[in-house]
Amino acid sequence: MSRLQLEGVSRRFGGLVAVSDLSFTVEPARITALIGPNGAGKTTTFNMVSGLIRPTSGRITLGAQDLTRLAPHRICMAGIGRSFQTPHIFGQMTVLENVMVGTRVEAPAGLLATGLRFPSAVHEDHDVADRAMQELVFMNLAHLADRRAGALALGQQRMVEVARALATRPKVLMLDEPAAGLTHAEVRGLKETLIKIRDKGIAVFLVEHNMRFVLRTAQHVVVLNFGEKLVEGPPDQIANDERVIAAYLGRGREAQLAQG
Repeated sequence: MSRLQLEGVSRRFGGLVAVSDLSFTVEPARITALIGPNGAGKTTTFNMVSGLIRPTSGRITLGAQDLTRLAPHRICMAGIGRSFQTPHIFGQMTVLENVMVGTRVEAPAGLLATGLRFPSAVHEDHDVADRAMQELVFMNLAHLADRRAGALALGQQRMVEVARALATRPKVLMLDEPAAGLTHAEVRGLKETLIKIRDKGIAVFLVEHNMRFVLRTAQHVVVLNFGEKLVEGPPDQIANDERVIAAYLGRGREAQLAQG
């Protein structure tokens, strides 16, 4: 199984250093959370890994493959799937059609063949629909397959986006604020879903502000502060680290979070 590694990664925007000399590993079959106060560099880090921006220096690898200079679609094909803080779904398409888009990352038939309905493309459409439905079943969304995605509640849209990312068959699934805006019941369901994904051997890598959710769900936590790695380790260690408490959690909250 392939691990995602950041080695000495930095990103500058003019005179601003958004991320400085950042190194850590996202292991397969483990949920890793990236946390830190606003402006700590979390989104910049996520965007560098997924290819939306390039590091100023350093190296990002997935197994033996160097992702540092690859275009986003090449990074997706290499095994990085991603959701966004605001769900990026196709509102006028059905839930099934949205997830089918994810399977097209590796679909061999060309656009011309698909448009002209060549036999190979027709057969492929059936395979794509079957694969997409498998992901909906896995995510407990099969009953919504024919619903228009734009009519779904926010929590359901988030889960559709996760299903679409899973349809790309990722080695690493990156989730940007997956618990944002969810009800308590939906957050519990999200935790169960992420554990199921982890148990498939996929590395789950998430940015999240809901600290109770992070401490209950992640196996490993990386803390950023002012663009630098402050500390990393298991959740119980992070919750009681004085540097983290001072920089992010706030004094007096650590006991509540650890018990929550």
